[in-house]
Amino acid sequence: IECCAADARPLSIPADFGKAPPKYEEMGWVKVVGKVHYEHKGDEIIPLIQVQTMESVPEPMDMMLY
Repeated sequence: IECCAADARPLSIPADFGKAPPKYEEMGWVKVVGKVHYEHKGDEIIPLIQVQTMESVPEPMDMMLY
């Protein structure tokens, strides 16, 4: 987010678990800890999270970051 919550948009980043991902509730909230690496695919640079841990968490009271 560069300016304000009104400018926010969903973002999808591929995650590499190194094995099968853990089970989680569909459309639930999770906390992912890992390191971001970048893959080169043609002329594009794609971010990829190498996941160290992932856990289910409760939905935040306020879903926007300020």
